[in-house]
Amino acid sequence: MGIRLFVEVLDHAPAELTAAERLVLVVLAENARDATREAYPGRDVLLRRTGLGVRGLKHVFERLAKRGLEVRVPVGTDASGRPLYAFAGQRTLFRIPEFAAAIGGPVVPPNGGPVGPPMGDPQVREGGPTGPPMGDPQVPPSPQLSLNPSAARADARSAPALHIQTVMKATGASVEEATAVAALIAAEKTPDNLAGFLRHLAADGELGGWLERVRERRDRAGRADFRRHLASLPECEHGVAGGHVPAPDGWVACPLERERRRRGGDHRDGHVR
Repeated sequence: MGIRLFVEVLDHAPAELTAAERLVLVVLAENARDATREAYPGRDVLLRRTGLGVRGLKHVFERLAKRGLEVRVPVGTDASGRPLYAFAGQRTLFRIPEFAAAIGGPVVPPNGGPVGPPMGDPQVREGGPTGPPMGDPQVPPSPQLSLNPSAARADARSAPALHIQTVMKATGASVEEATAVAALIAAEKTPDNLAGFLRHLAADGELGGWLERVRERRDRAGRADFRRHLASLPECEHGVAGGHVPAPDGWVACPLERERRRRGGDHRDGHVR
């Protein structure tokens, strides 16, 4: 599961995407690996999790491609030179595109206009210096307000969205975990109003179960990565590659080492295994 990709899609996908387009990207991100950005969810999974029909899903892919966000990886071309994305017995490979905002590109609003207030020449009053009209009261700026619009926008972007804050307050989750929880709920429940649905789950005390699922998936992915890392390490005294090296949770790969720790109460790593 690509938790990092959840965050990237929800925070950096273009604002002009439709709800269906954003949901398809979220479902793909849930299936993708962070390292490769690639996913093989299968059409049945996409149809079930998005609630779209076959034609609707196809239209979403086409609209994303027109926006420069092609997610399908071509496997060849047809007789007319058009790309093919699947063939009999072969699932379509998807790859989450990189978004300009996530890699430091310019953030362009949906209407294509400039970001922030327009840059224009100062208005100079004829026969006098630049400034407010004579007689107008000059009100000092509030100390709570930033005088730098760019800094204000940066603060707004860095703060978690309100629906993410709902999950964080209800469960104590981190920003990344809360984002993954919201994305998982959006993918499986497809509510019309995600923020309202999250508030309802929070009131009923049900968000904790969703957080447990996110953490279980993260832990399974972390354990799999740890096992691959162990393969490159020297063998322990029982012949298991990296068998004596503890994982962050104290688990060790060698069964005999685990048994020895369990019987001897070995606390060297802070855990008894």
